[in-house]
Amino acid sequence: MNVDTIKLPVRELAIGMQVVKLDRPWLGTPFLLQGFRISSNDELQQLARFCSHVYVEVKSGALPAGGRGELVTLNEEGDVVETKRSVSALSARERDSAPADAAALPRPAVNYALESTFSDELPHTRAALTSTKLAVRDLIEVVRGGRRAPLDAVKAAAAALEESMLRNPDPAMLLRALASDEPFSFRHCVNSTILAISMGRALGLRRQTIHELTMGMLLADLGKLRLPKELLRADRRLDRREVEIIKLHVKFGVEIANDLGGLTPGTLDVVASHHERFDGSGYPRGIERGEISLLARIAGLADAFDAITSERTYSAAIVMHEAVQELYAATVEVFQRELVETLILVLGTHPIGSLVELADGRVALVVAQNRERRLLPWVMVLSDTQRKPLVSRELHNLAAAGGPAVRQVLEHGSHGFAMPGEEVLPA
Repeated sequence: MNVDTIKLPVRELAIGMQVVKLDRPWLGTPFLLQGFRISSNDELQQLARFCSHVYVEVKSGALPAGGRGELVTLNEEGDVVETKRSVSALSARERDSAPADAAALPRPAVNYALESTFSDELPHTRAALTSTKLAVRDLIEVVRGGRRAPLDAVKAAAAALEESMLRNPDPAMLLRALASDEPFSFRHCVNSTILAISMGRALGLRRQTIHELTMGMLLADLGKLRLPKELLRADRRLDRREVEIIKLHVKFGVEIANDLGGLTPGTLDVVASHHERFDGSGYPRGIERGEISLLARIAGLADAFDAITSERTYSAAIVMHEAVQELYAATVEVFQRELVETLILVLGTHPIGSLVELADGRVALVVAQNRERRLLPWVMVLSDTQRKPLVSRELHNLAAAGGPAVRQVLEHGSHGFAMPGEEVLPA
């Protein structure tokens, strides 16, 4: 699929623009290999250090003012296939109407900046996650008992989680990746919600829109309460008939959500459409592309990514960076490419929660992104250079003093290091 872009000198760049191609290879730069949306002045300065011009997407992100730049069409490999007219030749109507594609991502309404450090935000995120889990557990018990459930506690907890993640999403992204003994269905509900909030933040959605998305994610699987327990607890792959039964959870979920009352159309649509797919292969309606709301497209991707990176009784988890590659390969057919790129952006070049081996042989846990130098994240070092476990574990910024760099992402269990639980984090 070809992409219309604007070739633009770096001095003309602005926050909110979607960069899809540099004037040099991505490798060796601190930027995301599949493109990124400019979110800070630091990124503008970095682009100025590395490049003289870049290519920004026409149908996603902010556009240059005053008709500056040159219209260029790129193919899927990033090669120039056509140089068109100057941007000034676009009519005002053409510029203002972009994106014209109903499935195209909207331009950011809000540019969220980091407002707190990982260490400062961690206790707030923990408290918000605890409240959210308790509120959802209580809601499940009330619904299971056939009683009408008030949503005040869930809404309040969801709002607290959103505010924490809007200040700094990294603590929540790490907590979702750590090992947990919670049942898959409950863990999946909360963890996919964290992914969705992070994507909404990266896309610059308004707070109210993110809240609609959050509530939809937390309620999306309530319909499973009406399914046979033996199917939900099966430690095997389900057959075709059983899969069709599982699909009924969407219908039941919509009924439960409507009975709860007080939910917005956006939240209800997430419940109804989070299993629809961009190519029309989803269910229950088989709709495609722009027929699926943006919130439902985000929800579907977050739901799928968390499912394949979570360990279940019948399947092992896929390492996050492998899951990213698998999803990116599927974007043309199943998921929207731009949303997968947004997911890659929020996960980080070395995904938060990954076990990694550093260049000096130490094993570490990626705990936060370094948005100025994406190849050198913040880590918690778990071993010495001989891979012997450390008793004292501290956070390290790999960008300080130039490294060491990450040598490779490890599979869980490598060198005897399994994915740790929340106990490794400071109290």
